[in-house]
Amino acid sequence: MFDITELKQTEQTLKENEEKFRSIFEGSNDAIMLLTEKGYFDCNARTLEMFGMTGKDEFLFLHPFQVSPPMQPDGRDSFTSENEKIAMAFERGSSHFDWVHRRKNGEDFPVEVMLSAFDYQGKRVLQATVRDITERKRAEQARHKLNDDLRTPLQAIDSFSRSLLDDYQNKLDAEGQRLLKGVRDNSQKVAELIDGMLAFPHTGHLAQQARPGEGDK
Repeated sequence: MFDITELKQTEQTLKENEEKFRSIFEGSNDAIMLLTEKGYFDCNARTLEMFGMTGKDEFLFLHPFQVSPPMQPDGRDSFTSENEKIAMAFERGSSHFDWVHRRKNGEDFPVEVMLSAFDYQGKRVLQATVRDITERKRAEQARHKLNDDLRTPLQAIDSFSRSLLDDYQNKLDAEGQRLLKGVRDNSQKVAELIDGMLAFPHTGHLAQQARPGEGDK
């Protein structure tokens, strides 16, 4: 007779860890897939939702390039680029990059991908965690547009006032020169405030505002 208490405890621990992993795997708000060099062999429910598929039988054993557009934004073809990133993750243990995937309905969407290598059932595999960053990209585009919309008239004001100071300095009295210099100083301070406002989502800090009385006309 053998004391199998330790064996039973080990089996119970393994079972609990597996249940914990499965709970995290299925409950994640990110798409999580397990894959080898040949393609996916497991995924969570969020993956199917993200790619617009009804069941795992549609998704499993696909290669990442098969759920991607032919070309990526950097001009490289998805097949070659994805294979390189997978090989790098196997070699280094992890890889992190932005990517564009394609849903079943043909819609392309930007994602952030984290590949992590680990041993599973005696084989080296990758876990791919994929996050849809569509809203982040839209916010970035909106900030860029806001930057252009705000900065263009300021640049014009600064340019015109600089030209007046350079070309008509002898024709302006001291008060006129002071007023034009105030226009330039304030336009530059507004530009600094715009920089701070646009950087706020990343830094959490606004640019320092001008002190009362500075740049008064």
